[in-house]
Amino acid sequence: TYQFTPRRGGKEMDIVGYRNAELVHQLTREGGLNTKYGDGTTLNMAQAYILERLALVTADWPLDKTAQDKRLMPRTYQYGYLALAREFGMTLPDNLKSIKVIDGEPRDEKKETNAVNRISKNMNKLMDKGLVKCLREGNPQTRTKGVYLLTIGSPEENAEVEAYVRANLGL
Repeated sequence: TYQFTPRRGGKEMDIVGYRNAELVHQLTREGGLNTKYGDGTTLNMAQAYILERLALVTADWPLDKTAQDKRLMPRTYQYGYLALAREFGMTLPDNLKSIKVIDGEPRDEKKETNAVNRISKNMNKLMDKGLVKCLREGNPQTRTKGVYLLTIGSPEENAEVEAYVRANLGL
């Protein structure tokens, strides 16, 4: 499998959610990620891209044996908004003046902040649409990342997945 490793102390993210991604593509085909545009609607590319990425890096439901052995949580994203922003290339510095070395790593704090804000706005819209559910808020002071559940299945399936995740994460 393809693996994505966040640059700063994060875990590797395996590309494991092929069935999840197909559910997102189905939502897209049905207009579930459309947004108002002029007198009509059109696909919201940012939301679609974020949701597809979340689908790919979260384990499918039901869990297969490999996911069970790795103790992966189905449809559960726990890496944080900055990891997504980095994955999308949103934090790459535009010039040398904007770079600061933080913890031995060159970073552009302004771009990181702007990228996280853009991801956050789109995640809130996905939550408003009922496609993502926040199970635990992140807290930068305690360096706790949020826990987000993809609610891309049927209502019954979403309830089953949420119960499983809450029980296994102690939420």
